[in-house]
Amino acid sequence: MKLIGMRLIFAFLILSTTVSIQSYDPEHTKLKNKKPSEIDGLVVQSKLGDKIPLELNFKNEEGKSVSLGSFFNQGKPVILSMVYYRCPTLCNHHLNGINKVLKETDWNLGDKFLFLAVSIDPTETSELAQQKRNAYMEDYKSNGKFRLDSGMHFLTGDETSSRALADSLGFPYRYNPGNNQWIHPAVAYIITPDGKISRYFNGISFAERDLKLSLVEATDGKIGSIMEKVALFLLPIRS
Repeated sequence: MKLIGMRLIFAFLILSTTVSIQSYDPEHTKLKNKKPSEIDGLVVQSKLGDKIPLELNFKNEEGKSVSLGSFFNQGKPVILSMVYYRCPTLCNHHLNGINKVLKETDWNLGDKFLFLAVSIDPTETSELAQQKRNAYMEDYKSNGKFRLDSGMHFLTGDETSSRALADSLGFPYRYNPGNNQWIHPAVAYIITPDGKISRYFNGISFAERDLKLSLVEATDGKIGSIMEKVALFLLPIRS
């Protein structure tokens, strides 16, 4: 598959406090544009139009075994992000950005579309996924609008399933044993109801109009053009 033509800008995330995995964190960090050596070889690939492996099995936030395809049998597009729930930095900000734009749109999550977060860390548990899901669902429903208590799922899986899904998306990641963290980009994928990659958004901030348009296109099975935006990579915090 073709690599994205333009090299993506990379950034450090510097946090002044430790983010709790149980709580929603609305604060954003300051970014320093610099490409460190740790991310060499981690390049997001364009796989627009490719179909993700719907036969893969994961565990949902309730600990039940579910196939990826079970989220694609409702005729609805899916927003999919690969993260990990103990992530002290980037994943929280990426998920915060997703939740912010979900709250801004007048479309109901679970009605016209779904959101899936899939952990890249095979050691994470369904209990941890449930804590994360509950925190973001509570925040999603906090703005006073009528919201369904459905359509948002946080999955965990073994290394084989998570890696297979990531490879099909063109999503690179690797483990850093030096600080017990995962190095990865921040990408939200828009998947058509039949499991094809329609579009993707890099980063931690998303425009409501762009998201809604991409969901409309995905519902109709359309494949969007590459959106060349800044990709942020999770890196060790240096003193």
